[in-house]
Amino acid sequence: MDGADGTALMWQEILDQPGLVTAQLARLREEARRTFDDGSTARGTVYLVGTGDSYIAARSSLYLWAHYTGRWPQAWPTREFTSYCPVSRDDTAIIISTTGSAAATTAAARAVEQGATMLALTALPDGSLARTCGRYLELPAPWTRQTPHTRDYMATLLALACLVERYAGTALIHLDEIGVVLNETIHMARATVKRLSAIGTGMTYFLGAGPLWPTAEYGAAKFWEAGGLPALGLELEEAAHGLHLAVSTGDTVVIIANNGPHIDLARRLAEGFETLGATPVLVTDADTTLPDYPYILYPSVPDQWSHFVASVPLQVLCHHVAVRQGFDVARSRGGRDPDGLYETVRTAWLASGTT
Repeated sequence: MDGADGTALMWQEILDQPGLVTAQLARLREEARRTFDDGSTARGTVYLVGTGDSYIAARSSLYLWAHYTGRWPQAWPTREFTSYCPVSRDDTAIIISTTGSAAATTAAARAVEQGATMLALTALPDGSLARTCGRYLELPAPWTRQTPHTRDYMATLLALACLVERYAGTALIHLDEIGVVLNETIHMARATVKRLSAIGTGMTYFLGAGPLWPTAEYGAAKFWEAGGLPALGLELEEAAHGLHLAVSTGDTVVIIANNGPHIDLARRLAEGFETLGATPVLVTDADTTLPDYPYILYPSVPDQWSHFVASVPLQVLCHHVAVRQGFDVARSRGGRDPDGLYETVRTAWLASGTT
């Protein structure tokens, strides 16, 4: 796969997301319904466990879960869960790993030993993670794991939303609309991202609150994956507690905010970061509220669903930067690892069971 092919494939994965949701929704709903027919969803604490994008998807879905079920699950990184989580037989552990990693299987085995109710979210129904958990929701098979993860991330969000619906015991009407909304989101993001320039030349900070806090971290992760670009995701309010001291001229601050309780803070932060020499970029559904700054738009949805739509402009932004900088997103550091040093280190970590 050459650079042009890798970047083109990333774009095709972004474009495929509305169709993916439409095609997979009925199956995932049915699997979620059948998975817990024994009534075990009424017990204990729900733990959502994952690494990387899987952990981010878990955290961003907590707000959806709480809104419709009245229960706050706990999201844990895989190794932290294995080492420290006080999971018990009254609890449910949902282990999320598209590839069914060894670390995820180890976490599942520990929860099984404690007698917890288990469920795997994985694209490998015959893999060790699914076998260890006993129950599973089969995620759609990835097209590739070489590009920044977009389609796979959306599939995980969809599966988690179907589980929320099962736990809530009532149909979530917004699920039926997600495919259409995502299609609109792609078109809106594509139209507005073209106006942006000079992003990705310095440090890029992503800020968000509520479900858009982990979504901000997702945006930073895409910049890492696309080209090894320096980026960091942070909670919106925390930006006023020290981040301003680190921002320099030439940096970009991407502020993700719905037209709701955080939009005034987003405006104040944008003004301040511009004064400090950084370029603020607003990713928002508030198309008339922040006219003085570069922005990328997405459609308005209820706050608890915003992680679905707000992740797409960040994918489009990542692709935009990769094209502008000539990155091969299918290669380590966007092709800027000619000797393979970074990939060698990562491969060694994986082989040792680090993640």
